[in-house]
Amino acid sequence: MKIIYLKPLLLSFCAAWAFLGSFSIHAQTGSGSFPNYGDEGLRRVDINEIIDKTYLRDSTFTYISTAESTEEEWLLKEKAVYSYDNQGREVLRQIFAKENDAWKGYKQKKSTYISDFLAAEEELIRAENKAVYEPSIKRDFSYNYVGLISEITTFENVNTQWVADSKTSYTYNSDYLISEESSFEWMESEMKWERISRYLYTYNGLDDLKKEVFQIWVDSLNTWKNETSKVYEYNESDDLISTTRSTWNNLENGWINTSVVSIQYNDEGQFLGSAQKLLNQNSEFIPSQSETANYDSEGNIGEIVKSAWDESSGVWDNYQKQVHYWSEYNRGNLSQGRNEIECFFANPYTIGLPLYCSSLKSDVIYTVSVYDLNGRFFYSDHFLGSSSFRIKRFIESGYYIFHISGGLDSHSEKVFIKN
Repeated sequence: MKIIYLKPLLLSFCAAWAFLGSFSIHAQTGSGSFPNYGDEGLRRVDINEIIDKTYLRDSTFTYISTAESTEEEWLLKEKAVYSYDNQGREVLRQIFAKENDAWKGYKQKKSTYISDFLAAEEELIRAENKAVYEPSIKRDFSYNYVGLISEITTFENVNTQWVADSKTSYTYNSDYLISEESSFEWMESEMKWERISRYLYTYNGLDDLKKEVFQIWVDSLNTWKNETSKVYEYNESDDLISTTRSTWNNLENGWINTSVVSIQYNDEGQFLGSAQKLLNQNSEFIPSQSETANYDSEGNIGEIVKSAWDESSGVWDNYQKQVHYWSEYNRGNLSQGRNEIECFFANPYTIGLPLYCSSLKSDVIYTVSVYDLNGRFFYSDHFLGSSSFRIKRFIESGYYIFHISGGLDSHSEKVFIKN
């Protein structure tokens, strides 16, 4: 089952790696605005383990191809270095450019959190010949009553003041899936938000994204106008295997296909590659762009290579490579013990509602994990003992074990999830 919550969507491999964001909720992939909880790689959690072993990305190096012959040569151009808080959440991303065999920082992204929620992101840039970073863009995040993002407001820094620029608002259906994503621009002269565009999303019976439609607002006609659409197809393992992009034809009053992206996976269900084909004037689909990926021994993404199709030679030309490095980050407690923990929540439990547990230590990071009655792992997250917590990912109705651990405390409860 594909999870189309706002936050978990960011973790989807298809959204992250398919070329040109072929599985995109555009605010997520386009702006990089969403929390990714450390851009976690393989997470190994066993119901009998106390340690939660998570791999956090240390850095990413970006190369460009310089080969003018058939030999492949790569030039190192850029690197990103990531820093995290004690819950494994990204708090700082620093971008450096390689100039004259030295690294020069030119951009930073800072993230701040309130309790379990991303509160704001701020991008800073360093202009040429300047020693300090200056604020450029800020995004503020608002949430609804079940903890899903309802609005993202973007500000630009003008003469040291934050000035509203745009916002994106989200509407959810009864299954906590995004049904509409609307974009607005701030009209300073009229002191109001003006509608610009929106995405409409529909899903299949497995809650997989089935189709998205992009529309623009035509003020003179006081109506929405179709622009583009994407249709998503899945295999028997419920993996996204293709997307078909179309544009709206006013004369024919229908959709015209313009491109197709196909996606491949390995035996472990990890993304291996994608290839995009464009429709030419002869109504033939011809290769255009592609991506391939590999993984380290722990299942973390290693290299991503982007290529463009050379029609004259009939081969893929590699033009960019990203290499990711990871470190194992241990969090949790080292020995299991028992303490009197009482949790208060509605049982049957509805996904998204808060849970409260007593006797938790305010300075200890706790792990909540969800398993079915056969011990199969479904969900894991972390929270401070001083705050409530909630299950933020859709799980099918049924009986599950909620396991809470941290410090010397360990507690399990049988819970019925009702959707």
